[in-house]
Amino acid sequence: MKKILILIFIVFSQNALSGTYLISDAKIIRISSTSSNLDEFMIWTTGGSGPCPGNEGIKFTLVDSGSPEVFNKAYSMALAAFAGDFVVRVHNYHDSTCNRASYIDIKR
Repeated sequence: MKKILILIFIVFSQNALSGTYLISDAKIIRISSTSSNLDEFMIWTTGGSGPCPGNEGIKFTLVDSGSPEVFNKAYSMALAAFAGDFVVRVHNYHDSTCNRASYIDIKR
């Protein structure tokens, strides 16, 4: 039974362990609504830590978000964080590049 539980944990934790946080505890200082007229948006941050420094920018794409609804939520949350001067954390589920973000959370 113990081996089965360990196997289940390993199988289901693969998605949770993939990708990386691109930036944590940063503030958004700039947002663009598209990149090259594609279904993408970019944010630039200041402060925080992670592999994507503020001057490089972080790209969110519709393809990597999985659905238009998730993509639109990420864009709305980025706008709210920018307008409210909140701290953000951004995740890329695929790798550690700054071009495939799909998750953002905000906090005060």
